[in-house]
Amino acid sequence: MQKKNCSECSNGESCLYNYLSSGDFVEFDNIPVILKKPLISKKIFREVETLNIEFTFLGNSALHIDFFNYIMKELEINGLFREKYRFLIINKKIIKNSIENTNMKVAGIDVLSPIDSDENIFEKEKTKIEKLNNCYNITNADLSIEDIKHETHMTRFDMKNNIYIGANRLKFKGYIGRILFTEPIENNSFLQLLKIIGMGRLYGLGGGNIKLYI
Repeated sequence: MQKKNCSECSNGESCLYNYLSSGDFVEFDNIPVILKKPLISKKIFREVETLNIEFTFLGNSALHIDFFNYIMKELEINGLFREKYRFLIINKKIIKNSIENTNMKVAGIDVLSPIDSDENIFEKEKTKIEKLNNCYNITNADLSIEDIKHETHMTRFDMKNNIYIGANRLKFKGYIGRILFTEPIENNSFLQLLKIIGMGRLYGLGGGNIKLYI
């Protein structure tokens, strides 16, 4: 009997798809493969149009890039979703991200694409990053942070259309704007990893892209 979802499948613990999709996106806020594209973007492309997208693999998930490439090739051949939308992969390249020591001070963060909450921001991000690091062995760097004193200058908006993530349907409210530190802080490993991953629960789908400014 064919199982309807990953949670019902007896092969879940050994399944690479289950691993890379965090249970077919059930735990979308703990996913190890990040799609770097605008969270809000056009849905329909003409035949001659191109879309540049970037995937970031966290920690040990990068060991399975060959499997990911296989899935993308299958989708290229068979089409996307029930409508069988067709696409062509023109070219691709691999770039390695790293966390490096720096003496630069950071004055704040510009939140460029929506995050789901503007309250207790750094407490939530610390919990998220610690969980991701424990699950996927991203780095051995010290990710501890002190209490970051800051002000938030955020604008809220409600999205009219639902966001679909696997079998999940979300009615999303988002915040973009600026987080201003009371005093500049070191560009430590935590901030560098936060920039690579992104903020908020929807980091894996283009939400929470940030820019550190001095």
